[in-house]
Amino acid sequence: MANLLASMVDEISLSLGGHFVISDASGGDPGPGDVAPRVGPGIYAGPSGLILTSRLPFRTSRMVEENEHFVRYELWDGTPEALESWEVLWNGELRIDSGAIALSEYISEHEPEEFEPFDLGETGVSW
Repeated sequence: MANLLASMVDEISLSLGGHFVISDASGGDPGPGDVAPRVGPGIYAGPSGLILTSRLPFRTSRMVEENEHFVRYELWDGTPEALESWEVLWNGELRIDSGAIALSEYISEHEPEEFEPFDLGETGVSW
């Protein structure tokens, strides 16, 4: 049975339909060159990061200008058991050279916000 070694929660607010990235905390393109391939609803995976699209699970009559997303990072010593509540699972590989990952806005119309990096404990590793 796998054990949880560390976890952290971060949040980002975006306009509906905006994109955010989880990638190497040192910066860098999650999908250098071509557009990263789609791996799930609103999720694209490149060689060193994920691009996610801000979406609401249902339509409301109210206009939503900002959409908060909470991201929970987890570091395990093995593969955790999948929960029944998980709708989509993605199996793939990400190259994280710095040993830390962080959120960022994919395209920002203002000064990019700084997000706290999550330490993976190893550098130069494919996960």
